[in-house]
Amino acid sequence: MPGEVSRPVPRAGPSGWWAALAAALFAAGCGDGVVRREVSGTVRLEGTPVAQGLIEFEPLDGQPTRTSADIKGGEFRLPQNEGLADGRYQVRISATGRTDPIPVPPGHVGPPPVPKEWQVRKIPDRYNRNSDLAVEVGDKENVFPFELKGK
Repeated sequence: MPGEVSRPVPRAGPSGWWAALAAALFAAGCGDGVVRREVSGTVRLEGTPVAQGLIEFEPLDGQPTRTSADIKGGEFRLPQNEGLADGRYQVRISATGRTDPIPVPPGHVGPPPVPKEWQVRKIPDRYNRNSDLAVEVGDKENVFPFELKGK
């Protein structure tokens, strides 16, 4: 019709598809390009499961993954999306005294004070500060039992 202005119809171009694909891959954990492995195991001190603690994995071969996991009831687990890349890792294990909740004095503001007896390390230094524990993660079942000796 005379006097009407025609306007182009907007179309979804390929850039929209690429953005959606990139977002989906990133959400699926493919963003960093690192092949990660699930890692799990047990930690016992003098034959008794460590009630609560921390296990840390430090890369020895330049891998891009360094992480830690909580130890609960003598067991730890890193799911694949939080896991480790293939290679060797130094392992450090730590646990302190009591595992029950810290009592908070009435009217106390801020983090609760940690009693000194709860700060005592239960795991000998040779398994944490001076650890020579090591594991190799690879295309296999990565389940590691740690049988620690006291003193």
